[in-house]
Amino acid sequence: MPLPVTVSFGKAMKSTASAWEMRQAIMELGSDAFVSRRRRDDLLHLHFLRTARRYWRAIALQDSTGRSFTFGEALVGSLAFSRRFARELGDSKMVGVLLPASSAGVLANAGLSFAARCR
Repeated sequence: MPLPVTVSFGKAMKSTASAWEMRQAIMELGSDAFVSRRRRDDLLHLHFLRTARRYWRAIALQDSTGRSFTFGEALVGSLAFSRRFARELGDSKMVGVLLPASSAGVLANAGLSFAARCR
């Protein structure tokens, strides 16, 4: 399946540049390329929404407790979190979340993204 490709050219570097300087320059080019390519529909929660609609009954999440969620359950759960967060947080610009790596953490983070709290 064809995917978009971005080719970036940076300034010429001295032959005496260290490996760290080269790596830093390459990382900056990669960052600039990502920012220039990013579109509104590139956001992770929107990709999740499209995927959940397509694979509604397929398993999407499973954590070390053995709890699993289908894409449909994960979408409904994250949207429920989103509504709750929007109501509770009001006009707050920043939100911090500290949760263990688990299905609940995924749902909470997706809910914040849907509530337009993660930017």
